[in-house]
Amino acid sequence: MQRRLPVTRSMQPARNGFLSAILTHIPGAWFNPKNDELIALYSLRYKMALEEKKYDAALIFLNKILEVAPGNVDAKLCKADLYYRHIRNYGLA
Repeated sequence: MQRRLPVTRSMQPARNGFLSAILTHIPGAWFNPKNDELIALYSLRYKMALEEKKYDAALIFLNKILEVAPGNVDAKLCKADLYYRHIRNYGLA
């Protein structure tokens, strides 16, 4: 028989029926990701959107990176490149 690991959650939602059952059986359902994890996730989503030529979605993910880390130079350069090459808004680039 497999042993269960104790689960600790940072934010406990209200306990009511279905939600309570889900939270007891899905470990890690509520967690607070770190900033570097968020940046890695958003940059991956940016690259996927860019490959699919969904430039508005790519711009959204770059803005999310800049919300988490306002001094991220890579995101700023990618945003300028996106405006310049794909959106063709040279003033914002």
